[in-house]
Parts: sequence; structure tokens; C-alpha cells
Amino acid sequence: MALRKRAASEMNFEDSLAKLESIVKRLEDEEIPLESSLKLFAEGQTLAQACERQLRAAENQIRQLMEKSSGKIEEAVFEPGETGEADGETSAEDDDLAPTDEDPPTH
Repeated sequence: MALRKRAASEMNFEDSLAKLESIVKRLEDEEIPLESSLKLFAEGQTLAQACERQLRAAENQIRQLMEKSSGKIEEAVFEPGETGEADGETSAEDDDLAPTDEDPPTH
């Protein structure tokens, strides 16, 4: 199984998705013995997880695109597992959570 996970993670998104669609079609259309169906299902799960990871990474990269004050779109360096905004900036959502002088103290 570890070999399959490694192979799936090395495939690009389009190849992983095509392979996953092929597996789904085989499971739906063919009469396959139970043991073979279970192996195909497990391979499909691995491919689906790889696709999800690749989509999340692409989404994070897109989120890192920032419009600079000049109006120019610039890509910030993205480190996997990084959270928050690039360059130490905070988002409007973060500003809503920051305490203000008007907020009563909490004890």
C-alpha cells in the first residue's frame, strides 16, 4: 500500500484524476471479483486523497497571490502547512477578532 501511495503522490493531478475515473468506471461497469474490487477501491481512495492534497496545495498557492499597493499582482512564497497571511499581514477576518478599546476587559 505504501508503494501505491508514493506512486499516486508522484502523479500529476490530471493523471491521478483520469486513473481515478477509470477505476470508478471499472467498478461500475464490470463484474469484478470481490477481492479485486476491494483492491481497486483502495487504489481509488489513495488517488482521491492525492487529488485532494494537490487541490488544497493549488488553493493555498492561489490564496498567496496578493495585490500590492501598485495594483500589481504578486505571488508570495508559500510554505506547505503555513497558515495566515503572507508577509505578516492580517486579513479583515483577523481584524474583526482583534480586541479594541471599546471591548470590555475579560477576566
